[in-house]
Amino acid sequence: MSEYVLTLDRKRRFTVPSRLLAEAEIGEEEVRMVAHADGRGRLVVETRAAIIDRIRQRARQGRDTTNKRESAADTLLSDRAQDVSLS
Repeated sequence: MSEYVLTLDRKRRFTVPSRLLAEAEIGEEEVRMVAHADGRGRLVVETRAAIIDRIRQRARQGRDTTNKRESAADTLLSDRAQDVSLS
């Protein structure tokens, strides 16, 4: 992974180098990106497809760590039944 220095212009815009886009596997066509602040001085910019992939991967990992293939509703009902503090 390479590192690039970007400069915000007076209109608060920056240009992303084509090599960085290629490294991130973002094509040359127009792409809508989603951005959020991730702490002081840190911006995260990603495609919607990347966000969906990340969420799906986390969901798979969660299922794999619990070794369960039941639905989220079944898991919640089971957890509630085991939690005596809710009675």
